[in-house]
Amino acid sequence: MDITDLKNTFFKEFGEHPIIFRAPGRVNIIGEHTDYNDGLVLPFPVSQSIYLACSLRNDDEFHVFTVDLDQRAILKTGKNQSTNDWTRYFVSALRVLHEDNHKFKGLNIVTKGNIPFGAGISSSSALTCGFLYAIISLNNLPITKKDIVFIASRAENNTGLNGGKMDQFAICMGAKNKAIKLDCRDYSYELIENNMVGASWMLFNTNVEHNLAHTEYNLRRADCEEGLAIIQKSLPSIHSVRDLDMIILNNNKNRITSKQYDRLSHVILENERVTKMVKALKNNELFNAGQLLYDSHYSLSDLYEVSCKELDFIVEFLKDCDFCYGARMMGGGFGGCVIALIKKEGIEIDHLLSDYYNKFNLELTLIPVISSDGISRID
Repeated sequence: MDITDLKNTFFKEFGEHPIIFRAPGRVNIIGEHTDYNDGLVLPFPVSQSIYLACSLRNDDEFHVFTVDLDQRAILKTGKNQSTNDWTRYFVSALRVLHEDNHKFKGLNIVTKGNIPFGAGISSSSALTCGFLYAIISLNNLPITKKDIVFIASRAENNTGLNGGKMDQFAICMGAKNKAIKLDCRDYSYELIENNMVGASWMLFNTNVEHNLAHTEYNLRRADCEEGLAIIQKSLPSIHSVRDLDMIILNNNKNRITSKQYDRLSHVILENERVTKMVKALKNNELFNAGQLLYDSHYSLSDLYEVSCKELDFIVEFLKDCDFCYGARMMGGGFGGCVIALIKKEGIEIDHLLSDYYNKFNLELTLIPVISSDGISRID
């Protein structure tokens, strides 16, 4: 990403020299569809980021130019504006700040990024968190990075996706060469070393476009909530799916639907896999880490039913490759990326690229990822 080019674009657009803010994308090693169930997750922010060149205005307007889409917009604080286009994350963030009675001036903004859209690397959360961080920093608002996690989550939920807070937490609180073991029940967290000897993380982007707000993502959350509510009728001490284990679930199997049983089983077992993955990373147990990835994928595909034929094809192909320790679908599902733990030497993917194209008439894109710092101001 050429920061000088971004600065020049900003100067051409607004005639001023900007302050640059960076908001990374994120990947999740393991712990999928657990965050909104008070579970455990293991994400990290990546070097692929959205950059915002900004300057403070003297009014309440936000003049935004997105280089990637070559579009412009003027937004106003607290105004009830349309949220159907690319500005919806800005509009929703401004609305939440207004609801919380924060007073601030507007910004001139030019955005540009290298996060692949639709790949499940949280470009929308990066944009929302980066936008909020720029407003807060330039207006000197008494809001911490951890506060931004909850503000951004509310803003994104208002756009139609009933998601958790994992993405925002990783983007705001991440650190270089670390993964975050995040407990989504109380938002306590531990930074885990994520710089393995002899292996690295790679994303395989299916290039299948998906919009989680218009898929069955929200239905999966409803399946969990409805199954939990039935169990709570006889066990009021159970406050969330996090309080369940397989013994309790099996004792209540006849009281819930088979679909609800499968959804809850995935969440319970996925939480266990997060704990095991932390141990594997700490001890550089690459084969154990890889098996946990495969187990997670089959659980997401068979029990939670959020995979798709393209994701399954990639995982099955990689399972037969000597250079891959393990792989699974990543993100909400129905498209996006496979995350794989691969050896640093001897990668051969020509057959995968050609077979994938021949089968799906789509290009398969490889995206190397490394742990990066969270949101930051670039001076």
